[in-house]
Amino acid sequence: MDALPEFRVLNPTTLDEAIAARAEHPDSKPFGGGTDLVVNIRRGIVAPPVLIDMNRVEGLQAIHADENTIEIGASVTLTALAEHPAVVQHYPALAQAAGFIAGPTHRNMGTVGGNLCLDTRCIFYNQSEWWRTANNHCLKTTGTVCHVAPKSLGVCFATFSGDLAPALLTLDAEVDIAGPNGRRSIPLNKLYIGFARQDLAVTETQGDGKFYLSLRPGEIVTAVRARNTPACARPMTRSASAARSNIRSPAWRSRCGARATRSPTYAWRSPAPIRAPCCSKAPPRCAAAASTSACSRASTRWCATRSCR
Repeated sequence: MDALPEFRVLNPTTLDEAIAARAEHPDSKPFGGGTDLVVNIRRGIVAPPVLIDMNRVEGLQAIHADENTIEIGASVTLTALAEHPAVVQHYPALAQAAGFIAGPTHRNMGTVGGNLCLDTRCIFYNQSEWWRTANNHCLKTTGTVCHVAPKSLGVCFATFSGDLAPALLTLDAEVDIAGPNGRRSIPLNKLYIGFARQDLAVTETQGDGKFYLSLRPGEIVTAVRARNTPACARPMTRSASAARSNIRSPAWRSRCGARATRSPTYAWRSPAPIRAPCCSKAPPRCAAAASTSACSRASTRWCATRSCR
């Protein structure tokens, strides 16, 4: 890695000061833990003249969580989120996601806002300045070709690898955003626009690996909020619906609390059993159970003659 270039660090203490600093310095970058941004600066990928330290901004370090709702400030560290008692109790998937990110030192520094806005990556982008220069750079930096997909017609295929977003998306989370034109809230899934499709132009609502966030100039993510909706009250996902309709899948039976043993024939179809007491329907009976000895064990084993289709 190269030496860090020169830059200034501003330390606002209120959100209004941070927004004003962003407006005054359009090329600035918000700075949280630096586990992503500082690495990019050292690699020469970005060189912002001004960094705005968000860690001293009042109100962005709080976590409010109970059995019904959760609100997380953008400057909350990943360690604090993973170890918060109410999050562990009521939002275990979110706590586990935060607790498995990188290593302990990264979690002590990295922030929720930074993880949600993590830069997209690819093997050609996440390299040193010398390496990228030797390869004539790439579309995401100063080049003209996406080396991942050279025939992509100007579309960048760098990918997002944030760890918290998937867990928060299951809760239908929303993000609070502040900028020079005021404050707004949007669904978390509307924050990400980097679909990298060649048949669509890169616009404000349809981006790629280079333009992957729907943040407008000068805007900052300030918090993320969600409601703890019980699993049974949510619409069934496609994967859950497919598993429930596939009567050959032992995972279907285990979701409904029935005993399930995997048959060799369909072992490749069977994910790890998942228990969900909300399922009330019993698994379907084998159509040949009354006439064949092979299916007489259908209560504990799937029919080897495939009569259960």
